[in-house]
Formats: sequence, structure tokens, C-alpha cells
Amino acid sequence: MTDTLTVWTTTRGVPERIFWRGRRWNVIDIPTPLHGEAVDVPDLITHPPMRRIGWRFTVRTPDHSDVRLIDVRHDGEHWSLIRDLG
Repeated sequence: MTDTLTVWTTTRGVPERIFWRGRRWNVIDIPTPLHGEAVDVPDLITHPPMRRIGWRFTVRTPDHSDVRLIDVRHDGEHWSLIRDLG
């Protein structure tokens, strides 16, 4: 599943609100960074550094009717939902 969404972040780049599926959602926990290996590392480096590739956090609609745990990723231009854990 890859939905696009709009993410508002703090000045430090941490998600705090999103717009997804036609609704506004608020982040209600402390977002956890998702890490992965850098893909643009020369072959001679045997242990590439880990870098932040996205965030996992819980969101809730303002009317409290829906709560979701989601993983998101930013590709430099757009935010994408990479996993909806329900």
C-alpha cells in the first residue's frame, strides 16, 4: 500500500499532523524514526551507515473516531504511507 499524504512537521522534522484519506489527523505519540541502510554507498564499504528512512507514529482524527499506527517515508519531494498497521 502506498498512499500519498501531507505531513506537517516540527522545526526538527518530526511529524506532528497529517492530512490523509481526505481527513486531518493528529500525531498522538512520540514518532519513532525508521532506519535502513543507505543505498548510495560505494561497494568497498562493507558496513554502510544506517540512516533515517521514515517515521512510525500513531495518529487520531480530531473527533477521536479513528486511530491508526502508520509508517511514512519522505522521498525528498513527497510523503508516502508505507504501512498502515491499523
